[in-house]
Amino acid sequence: MRHRASEILRCAAVLAALVAAPASALAVEPTIDAYPTSPGGVSVSYAHPGGDGVLNFHLEQQGSGTVRTSANLADTFPVLGLSAATSYDFRVCANYEDSSDCTGFVSVTTMPAPFEPAAPAMDGAPIVTGVGSSGNSVSIAWASRNGPYTRLVLRLEDQLGNVDQRTIDARDGGSFVFPGMRSGATYYLTMKGCSNNWLFGIGGVRCGPWSERREARIAVAPPPSRAQSVSLRNGGGLCLDVHQADMRRNGGRVQAWACNGQDQQRWVFAEGAVRNVGGLCLDVHAPDMRTNGGRMQVWECNGTRQQQWKLSGGRLVGPYGRCLDVHHPDMRDNGARVQIWSCNGAEQQKWQAVR
Repeated sequence: MRHRASEILRCAAVLAALVAAPASALAVEPTIDAYPTSPGGVSVSYAHPGGDGVLNFHLEQQGSGTVRTSANLADTFPVLGLSAATSYDFRVCANYEDSSDCTGFVSVTTMPAPFEPAAPAMDGAPIVTGVGSSGNSVSIAWASRNGPYTRLVLRLEDQLGNVDQRTIDARDGGSFVFPGMRSGATYYLTMKGCSNNWLFGIGGVRCGPWSERREARIAVAPPPSRAQSVSLRNGGGLCLDVHQADMRRNGGRVQAWACNGQDQQRWVFAEGAVRNVGGLCLDVHAPDMRTNGGRMQVWECNGTRQQQWKLSGGRLVGPYGRCLDVHHPDMRDNGARVQIWSCNGAEQQKWQAVR
């Protein structure tokens, strides 16, 4: 009997200690994910399974200390101003009244810098007099090949890293046109001379240095006409819609709404983008491109990855293979949130172009 009484007293003491323990003693560390977004930027996302007394969260960069704080249980921190092709370590800490509970450090490497030919041009590079754009074409012009070259190599690169490289017979003075460029996109052009002339070595081809890289931007096309447009009806029966007051404003909210044929629901597929009749493009908020639930908006057309879409098998497939999606609980309610999500074939990811 005395033994049983002592066991009961011991259990009661343990229970009292648990009740009196601070929230941090029962803390659960957040989860963390980090991914590159540009040559000088990364995004770090975290999520926490419950409040459990947490006051706020902070992001730490190893060697630099705290860089961001947030009171949200889940959030994404964009970190800019970093070096290209460089590895960085981050962690997220949940802060309690008397302590902090941190994840381990995760590494993420920023994207490599775009191709950078030698600049300024050194002796032997063709003398470029200018670049320009007209309609959906860009051009590069030169005054002299600046050497005994027999061929000229012309290189064009877009913001996504796609390259178009052409080789032509060398001549002093001339220009070359690259057709089929995207509205609003920026392109980078450069050129160099090559030759199998004996001055460059017998039995092979040698090339001189690249010229200084020049930039050309295709003007944004005027807004499409209603006659070219379609409505995009979702599997829930609502149409892809821009909040009317925002339809010509960068960052305008995209939502689902009862189909009504108004301008804010009319869209045109052109050059891999989806434009509204207000002239803006369907766009994923850049830091969210790889994240389920990424925010949708309209933005000035610029040819970047977050504005590239393809209607395939009744799905609108966007950046990194994610699908345009209506938040499932709201998919039949006006004002439902439109987002990107891993493609899964569900009704909220089905879209039909309707004249």
